[in-house]
Amino acid sequence: MNLWFFNDQTPSLPQDDKSSTRATQLKLAKLEYLWDYNTENLPGIPMFARTVLFFRQFPSLRWLIKALEIGAQTIENSLADKAIPNLSYKKQANCTWANLYHLILSVLRIVSLSRSKKAQATSASESKQAFHLSKLPLQLSKAAWSTVFSRNSHLVGALTAEYGNFATSLAPQCAGFKSLFKTIPLPATATQLFDDDAFARFRLAGPNPMLLQGITTLPAKFPVTEQGYQQAMPGDHLKKALKENRVYVLDYAELDTLAKQPGAKTDTSSAVVSSKVYAPIALFALTPDRKQLKAVAIQDEQNLTKQGIVYATTDVTANTYWDWQASKAIVQNADANYHELLAHLARTHLLVEAFAVATPRYLAKNHPLYVLLKVHFEGTLFINDQAEERLVAKDGNVAQIFGADIQAVQAAAGQDRLNLDFYAAMLPNDLARRHVANENDLPDYPYRDDALLLWNAIQRWVSAYLAIYYPDDAAVLADLELDAWTKALIREGKVRGFRDILDRPQLSDVITMIIFTASVQHAAVNFPQSQLMSYLPVFPGSLTGAVPSSPANETGWFSAFPPLFVAKAQLDLFHTLGSVYYTKLGEYRKNRLPYGQALNDVRVTQAGGPLQQFKQNLQEIERTIEQRNQTRAPYTFLLPSNIPASINI
Repeated sequence: MNLWFFNDQTPSLPQDDKSSTRATQLKLAKLEYLWDYNTENLPGIPMFARTVLFFRQFPSLRWLIKALEIGAQTIENSLADKAIPNLSYKKQANCTWANLYHLILSVLRIVSLSRSKKAQATSASESKQAFHLSKLPLQLSKAAWSTVFSRNSHLVGALTAEYGNFATSLAPQCAGFKSLFKTIPLPATATQLFDDDAFARFRLAGPNPMLLQGITTLPAKFPVTEQGYQQAMPGDHLKKALKENRVYVLDYAELDTLAKQPGAKTDTSSAVVSSKVYAPIALFALTPDRKQLKAVAIQDEQNLTKQGIVYATTDVTANTYWDWQASKAIVQNADANYHELLAHLARTHLLVEAFAVATPRYLAKNHPLYVLLKVHFEGTLFINDQAEERLVAKDGNVAQIFGADIQAVQAAAGQDRLNLDFYAAMLPNDLARRHVANENDLPDYPYRDDALLLWNAIQRWVSAYLAIYYPDDAAVLADLELDAWTKALIREGKVRGFRDILDRPQLSDVITMIIFTASVQHAAVNFPQSQLMSYLPVFPGSLTGAVPSSPANETGWFSAFPPLFVAKAQLDLFHTLGSVYYTKLGEYRKNRLPYGQALNDVRVTQAGGPLQQFKQNLQEIERTIEQRNQTRAPYTFLLPSNIPASINI
């Protein structure tokens, strides 16, 4: 038997399959899927160790084409910039790169299309041959990653050089940032820079809608006054709002260590620009009719300073107006860092990494859980390997875009991953902990409302799937591979809070959490990057470290933003990461041509069976969200059609 096609058999539990082949396959898997706790840029975090078989983790041809298409958009956007002086000699040389790039992309499209058509007409044996042939272009995947993400080509070096010298003038304010968007559309958020309603809305439907917390008493370190509250909320009273569960806080305490370790960025003229991230606290409140969340007050640091607490004002003639705008920029800076390093990298990519390594090590390829989860791990080990090697490296994208010292950033992301409690992070538990689960208290919370629909749909699908293979709780306890998997995730994967699985409902919760994190949660934090975060002034990854304590005017406020070459790096990275949609939740297909079905048990796939019901539920959720978007500011990141099945970007 060909061990690599073991998962093509009907799934079975180890207690029902005593074949020696199963044990042999697991021994081989343990040689391929090794743990690495000493990666250069994320030390101490359980990661997948590269082996000679790392090529098995390379993306599919379809992924490669999609990534190259988005990469072409960033290159075209850069080449279209005529505002940069002395670019003509670079254009002549680098158009060759762009033309070559498009040529490769066109060839791959043709190859993919022809092979797909051929695969549909071939026999089973010929399909296997196509499967192997499809690996030929995969050597291009790493080169594509370098071109698309690291941007270390001559083209990008030239553009960075010019942007570094092009960012010395402050006037006109923000015009330079907007000029970076040539062929890539300027995000709608660029028009919302001073909009307090949009600022509050980000807490509910932005890139990081997982931090807002309901409170009934003010934190001692954040002494908001009744007078200040009424300035921001005329006609309302702080004590009354607290009693009625209408007050919410954002506390970026976890960023305090980063705030104390500023970074520095050097442009090509050797000028050093200090960069910083802040750890503010912000207060929000619902209007008495609970129809709108409003921003109330911001404290720029964890401890009260001479600057004090700044209260919201929309009066452009007020002495504190630019104080308020500067404080909002500090919150957005904190949110960008919290989002990217913690909510995104640590709590989706690095968390799922542990399961993507442990699953093939301890579950045979025909184990029902392996068969179910494989699709949800597609591309994750490759993308995480590249993120560790390139994005969070000393000279990588994160160091260029975000504010703190890169070693501090690496440590913070790693520590957050290790501190995350698996069961506490489950969506219903997290919402309850943050006191935002009650729809009567907080009626309009798009992330919560849409995510819960998907959590419940995934849980129904998982429960129905498990019931086919585990007739009762005793079957769960008798599954020795599951037991070994669980213990490995505790000891080897370092998943905090993980514990022995004792019954089928608990197993359903665990698998739901894995699938939800790899698909829905990652979509919620990944795709806003392009649409909401690529325009730096709205979500500045770094500030200069010279934020004036009391800016007198727009020029003083604007001086806090970093140079244009930093904004260009943020645009390129966030547009790329937030634009690659590959695979779709509810589709279970193999990763190589001819992309056949990954689930082959008729009890799962039959008409009216669990898989069809799951797909129908997703279609109903799509319609429900579209209807909701008719009566609210549209929130599209959790439309099922926009949710990939795995973390593959």
